[in-house]
Amino acid sequence: MRPLISAFIDREIADVQSLEAALRQELEGKSIDEKGVALRHGVSQAHLRRGSCRRELALGVLSRLLAELCMARGDFAGALTHFGVASRELAQALTAAERAKLSLDQAWVYHYLGNYPTSLDLGAEAQRTLGSEANPALEGLAHSLRGINFYRLGRLDEALGAHAAALAQRKQANDLAGQAASLNNLGNVHLDRGDWEEADRCYHESLGYYRKLKLPDREASLENNLGNLAANRGDFREAEAHHARALALRNQLGDRFGSGASRCALACAWLRAGKIPEAIEGFRRGLRLIEVSGAAELRTEGLIGLAQALMVAGETDEARQQLRQALEDARRTRNVLQQGAAHLLLARLERLAGNLSESQEALGLALNHLEHVGSRFEIARGHLETAHLQLARKQRDRARESLMLALHEFEQLGAKPERVEALALEARLATREASR
Repeated sequence: MRPLISAFIDREIADVQSLEAALRQELEGKSIDEKGVALRHGVSQAHLRRGSCRRELALGVLSRLLAELCMARGDFAGALTHFGVASRELAQALTAAERAKLSLDQAWVYHYLGNYPTSLDLGAEAQRTLGSEANPALEGLAHSLRGINFYRLGRLDEALGAHAAALAQRKQANDLAGQAASLNNLGNVHLDRGDWEEADRCYHESLGYYRKLKLPDREASLENNLGNLAANRGDFREAEAHHARALALRNQLGDRFGSGASRCALACAWLRAGKIPEAIEGFRRGLRLIEVSGAAELRTEGLIGLAQALMVAGETDEARQQLRQALEDARRTRNVLQQGAAHLLLARLERLAGNLSESQEALGLALNHLEHVGSRFEIARGHLETAHLQLARKQRDRARESLMLALHEFEQLGAKPERVEALALEARLATREASR
């Protein structure tokens, strides 16, 4: 590492592109920790060469590599700092395509930190930097970034269009890993829109690419998504198996952030299967790993899951506290779907506590958010909670109307656990009507 830095500063290595290629070759095959040590040694060597106009360029290249290392570790705040240094020091030495790629790299960090508007702005800046230059690989990355940000903002139709555009560009670039990522992203949108068969198709096609390309980190992400789909269908054993495989892959890679996400996903499957103590412990362990990274979106999901598990366990005070934090995070990141999910859980918590007016208020907010997003599954869950609340208020006819809406959607979707809950409520309604 040090000889390469010296060679660049002494002009034995011609340009920053050649230096970066040489450094990447030097780092190939090393562990994350070994890469960190080598890059820090390189930074020390560059700092020793004061007075050279090429020192800052070397620091820019090293900072870019350190930023990528931080991303792999889930240290998004550190990645943002290093990408900032790289952007400043390399601005005049990069081509338009390379500057666009650096903007997209920074945009991804802002996405993971939950700052979706800034992420979208940086993505747009990257596309302006490219101008009319034909670069389907970067165009695909830019469309993918837009799609993921739209997804988190609850703009599912726009997300679907952006991911379809990304897939088309990546096919043009013959980028198999990119095509797999776009299929995975399309699967996520289809899952939330309620088209579970199409989600399943996209996920399995994506998984085939990742296994063929031997990309275990991407495969782990896919396993989590397949686990979520299986849990929605009520196949809890299959869901646990997918999440356990994802967690094993993350642990093998030393990916603490990814391990945290997989632990929370596994905890969610346990929660829906009724394994409440395991779910609570799983959420707590997962959140500890996620919070180190500062990844806002996954933290909020974990907090909502933990709050639900605590509520089922009867720990209502802590459940309310965790839910309050989740709502604050979801509002800050403008994640409409998470706001809807948190308000829906709050409505249930208030109803079970006998606070029916507060439950009605939270439920109204939840349905506004969920209908804005257009998530069939979550809207159906909202109708089911509405039926519960209306029955608690002795509004039996209205409760039956809401219940029928929910039951129809659960049957169409194949959501077995929610269908069972809806049928149980229907039986309660029938019993009360018979006793009148």
